[in-house]
Amino acid sequence: MASRLEFRFQADGLEARVDIIAGDALTPEDLDRAAADAGIKVPWLPGARDLAQKTVSDPAGTLENFLIAVGRLPELGEPGSTRWLIPRGVLPGRELPNGDIDYRERNYLRLVESGQTVATLHAGTPGRAGETVDGHVIDGVCSPRPEPRLLEGLMIDDEGRVVATRDGALVDLGPKGITVVKHIRHVGDVDLSVGNLEMQGSLEVTGSIGRAMRVRTSGDLMILGDVEDAVIDVGADLTVGRFIIGGPNCSIEARGHINCRGLRSVDVRAGGTVGIERESINSKVQGDRILALGPRTRVRGGELVAQREIDLVDVGAPSETPIRLVVGEPFLESKRLSRLEQGEARRQRAENGARRNERSKGGKRNRGRLEADDRLLKARLERRRAMRRLLKLAVIRIRGRIHPGCVCEFAGREWSCEQIQKGVILRFDAETETIVQEELKS
Repeated sequence: MASRLEFRFQADGLEARVDIIAGDALTPEDLDRAAADAGIKVPWLPGARDLAQKTVSDPAGTLENFLIAVGRLPELGEPGSTRWLIPRGVLPGRELPNGDIDYRERNYLRLVESGQTVATLHAGTPGRAGETVDGHVIDGVCSPRPEPRLLEGLMIDDEGRVVATRDGALVDLGPKGITVVKHIRHVGDVDLSVGNLEMQGSLEVTGSIGRAMRVRTSGDLMILGDVEDAVIDVGADLTVGRFIIGGPNCSIEARGHINCRGLRSVDVRAGGTVGIERESINSKVQGDRILALGPRTRVRGGELVAQREIDLVDVGAPSETPIRLVVGEPFLESKRLSRLEQGEARRQRAENGARRNERSKGGKRNRGRLEADDRLLKARLERRRAMRRLLKLAVIRIRGRIHPGCVCEFAGREWSCEQIQKGVILRFDAETETIVQEELKS
């Protein structure tokens, strides 16, 4: 019997196959006994046993690498979930006790109190165990209770609740985690009567930021009024209820997103998206994405530089005001390269001065020059690679009108608007290294 049948198992134990060669005829009992001796403990595949029995009952019958049984993979259970009790998005407003709606209270900072439950964790359901063809059990995978990445100010209690351990504002830092930071609400304007404000945490200003004032926060900054010729340095998101107006003292920078009603003759830089509600006039805007999609939003003059996307409604003016739109610019790599180039320029100036005043130290100086050249070359290559990655997704959309005087740039390639157009999409074709224009369908 053994001379006719040879059973083989897949390495993971999930398949069993048999080779049948010519020989003495075998009965069904012989076939079942041989399979049991080989260790097969799961049912045969439909029709497999009948074909195998027919083959072994014929002395001349043969089969090669015939699949007769399969195991069962373990199944995942339902994943766990987190139910947030504190709204994490921006609300349209808050209802006051008298029934009125305060549209300025939009929960930007998500205030919480110590001991308050901000979320509940729900464990997943266990999965079903699997089985190999020889009867070994493969444990089912139980989707665990979700464990959000909690930073300072939050803890998980024994009942699976996420609880705040201090008063503050709930801030979502993306992949870094979720935390409760200190929150200070300043009522009124920031002017000379108050002085500069520097906070480790979140700050809400109910008024405006006056000329030549400075505000720095490590968290979110929300300003209900205007910002005029001030220095703003924000560690997270910046929200300005009205306009940001430039001037000789002005510097606006946020590591996260920037949202405002409008920009006027100002230079703003964001690590995330820049959202403009009404207008951008003669301003230089830098961000990962730049969106100006209000129903009457217009962009006149200046320069908009984005890593991935620029999406606007109305660009330029009939007077052909110059404006430049640039996408595919890797800010981090460009900044690193610029810093190295500036350092190399300083080194060369110092070296030239040393040559005039003392004898040359040729070997050491040459080694330093070679190392500096190598660092510059690596930085340029990193910037080029980053730019290529960005250009695959980079896009400029003009949903309304684009006027002559507007220049769009992808990796040094320029597209100029020669006449008024409406509904334009621009992308970069990496194969031909050209800018491709498409029609934006409404």
